[in-house]
Amino acid sequence: MINNIFISVFTDKENAEKTEDALKKFVPFNLEEKKLKIDTKRSSGFGEKEIIVKSIEINKMQLAKKTFEHITAMLDENSRIVIFNTIESRLSDDFHFFIRLDKIKMLEGEAVVTDSGDCFHIKASITSFPQKKESAIEELRELFVP
Repeated sequence: MINNIFISVFTDKENAEKTEDALKKFVPFNLEEKKLKIDTKRSSGFGEKEIIVKSIEINKMQLAKKTFEHITAMLDENSRIVIFNTIESRLSDDFHFFIRLDKIKMLEGEAVVTDSGDCFHIKASITSFPQKKESAIEELRELFVP
């Protein structure tokens, strides 16, 4: 059902290491063993403050599926309910499914859904059979049943 998954987060220089450690918690396997790595990009924000973007992209279907299942298992009950009730708005017409998890809570070890911009962004490409939005929504609902 999951073709690939992309997880990203914005951080600053002071919190880059802690944020990267939290990013690794989304992946249920050793990145090096699977020949994957965390990508780091740098940019300038307001007042020329450095912004760091950390991301992981997993294109192997089996690993992407394991990662998505691991992320869903990390969610607290309230987050599962929120996602279950908003599945349709989280699934784009091109079958990308989006979840945002609160960055501060995640740094504390809690996976909590948020609508704020200070978050870990998760984008999963969904395949369903037949390839219809209604089918994908039904399959996703099964994963997030509260």
